[in-house]
Amino acid sequence: MKLDNLKHNYISFKAKVRLFISVKMLNVAESKNSLLHKIILKIKPLKPILMDFNNKRKKQREDAKKKLSEKKIPDSIKINLSSIVFAIPFEYEHFDDIELILNKLNTEDERTYKSIHNIIKNKDNKDFRCIMSFGIIGGKKGRFSFRIKPIENIPKNVYSIELSYRRVMPSFAILIFKFNLLDSVTEEINNLQCKEYLSTIIFKDFFPISKLPYNYSTSWGQETKKAIDKYKDTIKIDIEQWIINTFKLTKNILGSSFFIDEFQINGNPTNKSELKQWLQDNRNWLNDYDFGCPQFYVKENFYTHYSSNTIIGLEPYSIKTNNSTIGKNINDDILSRVIVKSIQSTLNKHTKKIENIKAKVFKNIYKSSFKILNTNLSINDLTITMILLDRLEEELKQNKKDIKSSISEIGKPVNIFNDNEENNPSTRMIKDIFTRLKEARKELKILDKGINKILSTANTRAILVLTIVMAVLTVLGVCITIISYFIMK
Repeated sequence: MKLDNLKHNYISFKAKVRLFISVKMLNVAESKNSLLHKIILKIKPLKPILMDFNNKRKKQREDAKKKLSEKKIPDSIKINLSSIVFAIPFEYEHFDDIELILNKLNTEDERTYKSIHNIIKNKDNKDFRCIMSFGIIGGKKGRFSFRIKPIENIPKNVYSIELSYRRVMPSFAILIFKFNLLDSVTEEINNLQCKEYLSTIIFKDFFPISKLPYNYSTSWGQETKKAIDKYKDTIKIDIEQWIINTFKLTKNILGSSFFIDEFQINGNPTNKSELKQWLQDNRNWLNDYDFGCPQFYVKENFYTHYSSNTIIGLEPYSIKTNNSTIGKNINDDILSRVIVKSIQSTLNKHTKKIENIKAKVFKNIYKSSFKILNTNLSINDLTITMILLDRLEEELKQNKKDIKSSISEIGKPVNIFNDNEENNPSTRMIKDIFTRLKEARKELKILDKGINKILSTANTRAILVLTIVMAVLTVLGVCITIISYFIMK
């Protein structure tokens, strides 16, 4: 295992070094006024190679400009990263940490105080369910009354922070932090989207030098998307650290946590046929914002796009019907999405635990009996994981109706290009979760059976060794007794 890791790290390091040197060589070829460029030009064998590198860099620049023009956002369109959601799922074993967080909030009214007290008091009540929005808990005050005294010290790039609590099942609850972002975040993201990004050229072998210009590979990645994601990651690191510092949590508590980015687009057509054409014409820049497929969730004629970690809202955001206005409630969309991802994320945590146990057991499988006996630690982990998965499955069965109802708030999935519509997405999502649970439990049973066989064999060998040792000691004792008898005689 260590040898494989060393080999992988070496290959990865070698690739990074090759990329670094390749970029530096092209930079030198492009920098005609640099001293190194002038020196290389005077070396006759290297001059044609330098000129070739310069042509390659020119081609990179031309391609980058072309791609930038293809993914330019129309002036009539505005896209805004309005918020980043940070959700923390809690299983029953960590409900005390929910209490720790809620106790840090300074309530402004009696009703909110009682609500928090009620959540804490009922943490052991298996029949207790709760949906509670605490509103803004940090940052700028709005024009509405506050239930919580806002925390003044908040992450940079954040305007305000909202908090919601959801007790989904007896042993499963979620805290949902919504970080509303400053306009400067969107400005920075849009600046990154408007930049030119060069293709990647990597020279495979640097020797012989004469063949260097011909032995290379060129690739286009999602450079713009990577740059935007990297910037968003810096904000998310700040957010996570703020959560840890403010509420005195450990990294371990955040093991199942996840982020969801919420974008809002203004200026798109609201007519369905026009929207189809608009999506086709704008697919290049939409991909930079994680808009990768034509599937929407439609509810009351509101369109929302979901990817694994992104929510993108499109116009309209309000619809007039019978002299009244219906507004799109993005918080319902977020909550529905968070419930699904929270269960999936918790399952991922347990699946990773199973993989770690498997690696630990198989690493020791050919070692001596005494080292195999150390798998008792793995058995303990295995037993706990089995109990937690059994509990999760049972509670999902008991609360399936309510969970499906909550998930259905996101609407119906529709492929806008072929009008394919799925009537019961919540049924499919729940079915997928149960399928994954079944696979995880099957893996656990195989591991459990295998570990028991290993330990059974190890115990048999240990007993055999002890029996032989005892027999030898008995024989030695008899011999010593006989010898002592004859000596005394």
